[in-house]
Amino acid sequence: MYPIDFKIGSKDIDIPAGQPQYVIEDSFTLPVDADVLSVYPHAHYLAREMKAQATLPDGRVTPLIWIRNWDFNWQDDYRYVTPLHLPRGTLIAMRYTYDNSAANKHNPRPAPARVVYGPQSSDEMGDLWLRLLPQNAADAAILARAYGENELTKDIRLRERLVAEHPNDAKWRNALGASYLSAGKLDASVKELEAAVRIAPGQIEARNNLGEARRLGGDLAGAIAQFKEAARLDPKNDVVQFNLANTLGDNGDLDEAIVHFRLGLALNPGVADAHNNLGVALASLGQVDEALAHFREAVAIQPDYADALQNLNLVLQMQRNR
Repeated sequence: MYPIDFKIGSKDIDIPAGQPQYVIEDSFTLPVDADVLSVYPHAHYLAREMKAQATLPDGRVTPLIWIRNWDFNWQDDYRYVTPLHLPRGTLIAMRYTYDNSAANKHNPRPAPARVVYGPQSSDEMGDLWLRLLPQNAADAAILARAYGENELTKDIRLRERLVAEHPNDAKWRNALGASYLSAGKLDASVKELEAAVRIAPGQIEARNNLGEARRLGGDLAGAIAQFKEAARLDPKNDVVQFNLANTLGDNGDLDEAIVHFRLGLALNPGVADAHNNLGVALASLGQVDEALAHFREAVAIQPDYADALQNLNLVLQMQRNR
């Protein structure tokens, strides 16, 4: 069993200039049993104190780490001599304190200024990485899914704030729309992505995301229009070509779908899904021999690809019955 790196923390950091005690907190309830192998606290220059603990289901508190006087150079992986076993239902919580005043000798600015969340050292961050070892593969899958959902919730909060602060920035409109799309919030996603395309008509990623949102919402014609415009703007974008081809296929436009599958595969021949879906379109039009070649290619790329294996067997059966 392999360990999983799991992060809790905040993306809502917004520290006013001169604030000597700014606090962030975050927590997460473990959905499975796991052993904690190590912790990795992360912040930039303004952090002063870092504290994390685990509250077990029976109420007992297990300290995870406590750094009373943080130094930027102390970022490291702190490994436990003996792994800490945390049962399902354990609440992992962290609390970091920041000092954005002139009294903080680590403050890189001579005159303190507002500092927000971001990856640059001049920004701030507040994360606690935990290396967790689940008990089995099923628990690992549950933990990985929970991590993804937890991060998506934080991404949405961050991007909502950035859109509120920069309403005419297509980059953040697209980012928020993409996060809404991942969360299944299709109406909200379409609204943000339409705004991104209005602000920056040439932004290919926003058009591609809008096409996907429309496709998932059942508007195939609207999706095809967005994918076609994205393909016109960037004909060498294999992802756009594949998305356009798949949507054309869903819409029954098989001949045109085949054209774009071939264009996409000419750009990136290593995509098993594209070979499989092209094979399906070809077989539907009676082009069985070429379909067979693409199903075989899909299986060669991804040997455990169940759909491609099934389609390969069906086409082989069709050939035997000729």
